[in-house]
Amino acid sequence: MSKVALIVFSKDRAMQLDALLQTIEKYGKDFFRTNVRIIYKATALRFRAGYELVRQDHPHAEFLEEIDLKADILSSMSDDYICMNSDDDLYCNPLPDPAVIEKALISDTACFSLRLGLNIDYCHTMDSPIEMPRYEECGGFIKWNWAEGKYDFGYPLSIVGHVFRTSFIKELTESIEFRNPNFYEERLQTCSGKIPPKMASMILSCNYGVPVNLTNDSHKNRNGITHSYGLKELNDRLLGGERIDITNIPTVVRAAQTEIEYVFRKA
Repeated sequence: MSKVALIVFSKDRAMQLDALLQTIEKYGKDFFRTNVRIIYKATALRFRAGYELVRQDHPHAEFLEEIDLKADILSSMSDDYICMNSDDDLYCNPLPDPAVIEKALISDTACFSLRLGLNIDYCHTMDSPIEMPRYEECGGFIKWNWAEGKYDFGYPLSIVGHVFRTSFIKELTESIEFRNPNFYEERLQTCSGKIPPKMASMILSCNYGVPVNLTNDSHKNRNGITHSYGLKELNDRLLGGERIDITNIPTVVRAAQTEIEYVFRKA
């Protein structure tokens, strides 16, 4: 059976990373099996202490402290297929059988998006409605020409919630230079002229990002419009014995990036 490995990018957000890993254990344990690697960066000792707690709570995940991001990514690309996530992502519905990925990712298809589906009709990043382009149903999943899509539906080289053939994304990664995950995704877009014409997804999305804070100083992504949480605030709550409660997170959303109010519980 084909295997899907996962790379997660994390910087100073151990609390949000813990929530992502909780949702993977709930919805995606069989999908990713044991192939989960966290490439993380801690800018202070207290943030590092937060990662140590999360490492203890999730022994199935491998933690790799970032040294050279490009080299770290390339060394983490294993198995037949690779998915990438940011630490502020959540899984919200059961992931498909890996056989679905194998069926979908044929030569005409660039990626299988876990964050898109017929329920998505708004782009948080652009603060704009979006429409699903013409699509075909393929027995449990859908496909469309990404050149006909707007915003998320026309963005196959996202590094958040997309599954790629490992050989395909590895070749693209080797051809570009970058210094953080935001630049990695930005530089990948220069390769869009030489990738397959289609994208695929489940009918109902399985994953979304929660843009309630920011960790980089190079890309001022839209965040914290309705809900905002400071990095230090969340890390202090983690060290104080709290965790994000994933039991009541939204399971059907309108946007691939959706701000939610966190509910906390005692660990």
